[in-house]
Amino acid sequence: MGLLALLPEDREGVLHCGSEDDEVASTYQDFDPQRDLKIVELAVGQKITTFAEFRMALRLYAVTKKFDVKFKKIEKKLLTAICSQSFGWRIRVSQTQSESCLSIKTFIKDHNCTAVQTNHLATSTYIANRYTKAIKENPNWEFSSRRQTVTRELVIDISMQKIYRSKGRAKEMVEGNHGEQYLNLRKYCQLIQETNPGLVAKISNYLSEIEPRRFKRLFLSYEAIYRNIREWCRPFIGVNGTFLKEFYGGHLLSAIGIDGNNKMFPLAIAIVEVENRDSWSWFMEELMGIVGPHVV
Repeated sequence: MGLLALLPEDREGVLHCGSEDDEVASTYQDFDPQRDLKIVELAVGQKITTFAEFRMALRLYAVTKKFDVKFKKIEKKLLTAICSQSFGWRIRVSQTQSESCLSIKTFIKDHNCTAVQTNHLATSTYIANRYTKAIKENPNWEFSSRRQTVTRELVIDISMQKIYRSKGRAKEMVEGNHGEQYLNLRKYCQLIQETNPGLVAKISNYLSEIEPRRFKRLFLSYEAIYRNIREWCRPFIGVNGTFLKEFYGGHLLSAIGIDGNNKMFPLAIAIVEVENRDSWSWFMEELMGIVGPHVV
């Protein structure tokens, strides 16, 4: 059940929730976090799934209306928020009797506060949610252009740090958390080994009795490549390394051969923590362990 929108208000601007058993009018629309990222309306009687959803809706509402709010009373089954500049505007949400969802019980909508220039609710996460689609469609959206768009549409002061961090958070929403993906490396190697018998995939981790196991290195080479190097390639192997630009950094090491048409023939790749003597020695040992028997 989502957050519903647009109930009529009384003449005094104070709304009170009716019976929880009242049927919801067919004109109400569910609040969809993926759809209603720019405009949202709040009203008494709206049903909300969780407190997290209510905070999201309240954040969207307050930033759009150009005022800031603070939470006055937070309990297990009750949450009250007020305008940070006065005690006029107020909203209260609590669990329904069935405890299957939440409901807005009181909403004092009118207040005379001036529009704020800065709003603590406009966080980098809020900006990421609002512009996820734009960043997904244009991953190379330049910072200066992104800053102008955000400032123009929100009409509030946004720090450069928030705008900068928002792109990373938006990419995480689209692509997933990169840190968590490292946990799937062993499963990934097992899957490609099932479809590519003879694949050499070796993962090295940091060994520590204090910290949890952390990824260190990965080596990959396909049997269909290294087994036929003697027949397909000239007696030459080149190696190179380059740095990775993603959040966790690291270096990519690679080994190539030259085929009969003088084209590059990839032999193996490795992800390492840094390009130094130790990592290169490890890579060359793994490389010669699979290539050596086929070039002698």
